[in-house]
Amino acid sequence: MIQGLAVYYIAKTYKNLLHQLFSYTIYILSATYILVTPIEQVLSLPTLNWLVVLASILVFIWISIQKTEQDEHDTFKIGGSIVFSILSLIFATEVTAAGTNHLSANPQTLIMTAVWLGLSIAAFVIGSLKTFKTATYIGVGILFLTLFKLVLYDLPFIPMAIRALLFIVLGAIGLIISRLFYKKK
Repeated sequence: MIQGLAVYYIAKTYKNLLHQLFSYTIYILSATYILVTPIEQVLSLPTLNWLVVLASILVFIWISIQKTEQDEHDTFKIGGSIVFSILSLIFATEVTAAGTNHLSANPQTLIMTAVWLGLSIAAFVIGSLKTFKTATYIGVGILFLTLFKLVLYDLPFIPMAIRALLFIVLGAIGLIISRLFYKKK
C-alpha cells in the first residue's frame, strides 16, 4: 500500500502516466488482498492492514487534490469520500463482528446498529463542522442504511422493550440531524 502510494506521489509530481498506471496496479492489488482477508480478532494484523488502507485512501485523495487542477478537486473529494465511507462501514462491521462473536445474536445486532449509528453521526458532524456537504450526505445515507438494517434485519432478534427504545433514539437522532441539516444560515 505504502509503496503504491509513494509511486503515485512521484508519478503525480512528475506527471508520468506510466508510473501512475504502475502505482494504480500496485495499490489495487495490495488493497484487494487486504480487503479480502477476514478480520477474526479485533487486535490483529488484518485490522492494522485495514487501518493502513483507510489512511492511505485519505492520503491518496490529498495527493490527488494537491496535484490536480482546481476543477477536478470535487471529483476526487466526492469519489474518494464515498469509497472511504463504504470501506469504513465494512471495516467497522468486520471489527464489530470480530469483537462480539462471543455474544448472542441480540447484543451483536444492537452493537452493530450502534456502531453504524456512530459512523453516521461522525460523518454528519464532520460534514457540518468542515462545511463539507458530501460528508453530510454520506452521514444521512448511513443513517438511512442503519434504519433499513434495523427494520429489515434486526427486528426479529430484538425484544419489544429494546425495539421501542431503539426507535425513540433513532427518531431523536433523525430529528436532530434534520434540524441541523435544514437550519438557516
